[in-house]
Amino acid sequence: MFARVNQWWLDRLPPAWLQAWRNLSERDRKSIQWLGAVVGLAFIYFLVWSPVSGGLDKAQNRLDRAQSEWQWLNAQVPKLENQPATPATVLLDSQSRLTAYVQQKLRAHQIFSQLSEIAPINKRNRAGIEVRFDSVKAPHFFAWLSEMEQEGVMVKALDVKPLKPGLIQAKAEFEVAS
Repeated sequence: MFARVNQWWLDRLPPAWLQAWRNLSERDRKSIQWLGAVVGLAFIYFLVWSPVSGGLDKAQNRLDRAQSEWQWLNAQVPKLENQPATPATVLLDSQSRLTAYVQQKLRAHQIFSQLSEIAPINKRNRAGIEVRFDSVKAPHFFAWLSEMEQEGVMVKALDVKPLKPGLIQAKAEFEVAS
């Protein structure tokens, strides 16, 4: 078979190259043939096998990440089912109390480190705070927001922009209770 491949290859060489090939010693021709085989295998590896293998690894990583998020979401279901039907209302009658409460809940949901800014709002008889995230995990953000609302701390304005799957940019405004 190797002789047939060798002959097929020789029939397609330009005459000058064919003459140069025939002028080489048998040992040099065998060395060049082995070198060609090694280079061919390297091309197959780098152009076919490596990209396919890398794609499989990336797909496996995405699957693992999706499964871990799914498990986290399933772990949240019993917490939601065990909550009382009537939410407890929290009275936050000053900006400092509201800020402290929001920070406490952010820490409890482990998204305080992703917080970009907490700024006071003082406009036309309206006092409150603005909570801004440049990048936050969406499930954690909405779990935090849901718990805040279940405890009676309602968002007055919400702006959410998706960044990439699972991450969002968000801004929420809360008002001090009157």
